[in-house]
Amino acid sequence: MLKSLFVTFATLALVSNVFAGTTTYAIYTVVNVENVYEVTSERFPSRTYTEWYCEDRSTHSGSTIGAVAGGIGGFALGRGNWKILTTPLGIGLGSNVGGSFDRHGPKICREYPVTIYQERPVKVFIERIVTLNNGDTFSTKDRYDVGDKVRKKITEY
Repeated sequence: MLKSLFVTFATLALVSNVFAGTTTYAIYTVVNVENVYEVTSERFPSRTYTEWYCEDRSTHSGSTIGAVAGGIGGFALGRGNWKILTTPLGIGLGSNVGGSFDRHGPKICREYPVTIYQERPVKVFIERIVTLNNGDTFSTKDRYDVGDKVRKKITEY
C-alpha cells in the first residue's frame, strides 16, 4: 500500500515537473556498494641506536714543519762535505718526529642516532562505486548503504 502510494506520488511529481519546464528527478534504490582501496607503503621507525663518529682534526703539517726544521738543523750541524749527509738525515728525522705529532693530534668524537626504517603496506580508501536498481553506477566518497534511496536527475528543460 505504502509502496504504491510512493510510486503514484513520484509519477505525479514527474508529470507536474515535465509540464512546468523544470528539472525532473527519479528515486532509485542502492543495490550494491563496492569500496575501492589503493595499497601503498608507509615508512615507520623500527629501531634506533647510537653510533660514534671520530674526526681527525690534525692539519698534517707536523711532518712538513719537522722536515724543514730537521733540514735546517742537519745543514747547520754538518761540517764541510758532511752537510750532504746530515741535511737529508735531518729532513728524515724531522719528518718522523713531526708526523708523530700528527698521528697523536686532536680528534673530535661525536655520537649520533641512527634510525632503521621499515615499510609496511597500508590500505587507503579511494572511492565507493554505487550500483542502483536501474543498473546505473556512479562513484563517490560519500557513504551509501544497500537499500538507501537516491534521487537522480532524469531531464532538464
